[in-house]
Amino acid sequence: MNEGPGDTLAVLDEYLRSTLGNSPNVRIAVDESVGRHLVATRDLAAGEVIARETQAVAAPQSRLLCVCCSQRSAAAASCASCGWPVCDACADQPPEARSLHAECAVLAPLLDCLQDNVASLGRTAWLGSCLQNVVEPLQTVCAQDVAVRTLVHIAGVLDTNCFAVSAEDGLSGRALYPLLCLMAHDCSPNTNRFYDAGVMTLVATQPVPAGARVTTSYTSLLWGGEARRAHLAATKFFLCTCRRCQDPSEFGTDVTALACRGGEGATGGSCGGRRVCRRHGEDLCWRCTRCEKSMTAAEVHTLHQVLALTLGRTLALRDAAKAEAWLEAHQGVLSENHYFLLEVRLALVDLYAADKEDAAGGSQRKRRELSQSLLEVTSRLEPGPTRLRGRLLCHLAESALMSDGDHQGSYESIKKMAEEAAEILQYDGILRPMANRVSHMARDRASAV
Repeated sequence: MNEGPGDTLAVLDEYLRSTLGNSPNVRIAVDESVGRHLVATRDLAAGEVIARETQAVAAPQSRLLCVCCSQRSAAAASCASCGWPVCDACADQPPEARSLHAECAVLAPLLDCLQDNVASLGRTAWLGSCLQNVVEPLQTVCAQDVAVRTLVHIAGVLDTNCFAVSAEDGLSGRALYPLLCLMAHDCSPNTNRFYDAGVMTLVATQPVPAGARVTTSYTSLLWGGEARRAHLAATKFFLCTCRRCQDPSEFGTDVTALACRGGEGATGGSCGGRRVCRRHGEDLCWRCTRCEKSMTAAEVHTLHQVLALTLGRTLALRDAAKAEAWLEAHQGVLSENHYFLLEVRLALVDLYAADKEDAAGGSQRKRRELSQSLLEVTSRLEPGPTRLRGRLLCHLAESALMSDGDHQGSYESIKKMAEEAAEILQYDGILRPMANRVSHMARDRASAV
């Protein structure tokens, strides 16, 4: 999705070689449909590491932070190299140490090479927010003598190209990876991203032939097509026409299907069927597989908007009982694999894992059952060695080990699950400790029988 003048390719190619060496697994290509993007230079196997890149800059999406440590609030002092604000602790460091943050050396030559989307962003509320929350503080609080156009361009580059990241301490923010941000989007990508201490490791989740696009997703792969396309249109300004978006069944998962409530006869009620998304000419409709009654795309959109509000409020409470109540209340409205229900089940898996008071009881049984059912659905939406698969395998293996019952005959299979999870998550700074712990536990149990 990144486009720019042809002469910027030389700068990006030089950065690619300095980051990945002289024999990289990817190269930068250009075509009319997606602009600049990455393609494989050779056949890549599923599970193979494609590239590793260190972030050029990372910070929370709010607050004015020190450009050196990105942890403490900025003060009156400034970086000796770029002049941008640093905190009191970093200000006490020698000037040569304060100028070593990556932005000074990396960002300057690359900023004009990355797309800023300002022309599209300027037609939204983004521009006013940028002027108020970015430009004004930098010019007044930080006393930065930089043109407004330049500051808006930089903000546009970051908003267009940064990846959402989470840290081990629970803080979330965004980070810029100037090379890997060039990947084209696909709702069924052939890679997965892992983060650890500022380094992104890109792993192939499917075989990638030489010359094929190396793709990632700019949106949540668990969402239904309507939600994905709306998010991409609002934030990335394009209409996705990938293979999954062209398939109303979402690879046979029907993650937007509804329970049919248009029963036959005077009593009404549910007919027991499902209203699944299918094409009707140029339009989409949700038609029941049993009674043939249907809903328009507009009606389904309104229903999803209402349910999304209540779902968001429920999940924000981080309460298993309330999440279970929401799940039960809406199973008569949404079909079994609906993406709202998948989101609640995934949240419940994490909540059950944190239930230390019921370490060997019902919570672990429910955690195991939900992890298994989620693996069956998500393996079609996110196939291969993905972060989500590793996470669910961890939950499945640990809950099996913690549950009551005789696992003597199945410890070997549990061990294999745990070892697969540890293999997948070896590059993930947040989930790797859990994966290693569960893997060690499974090996100890298997060797003890």
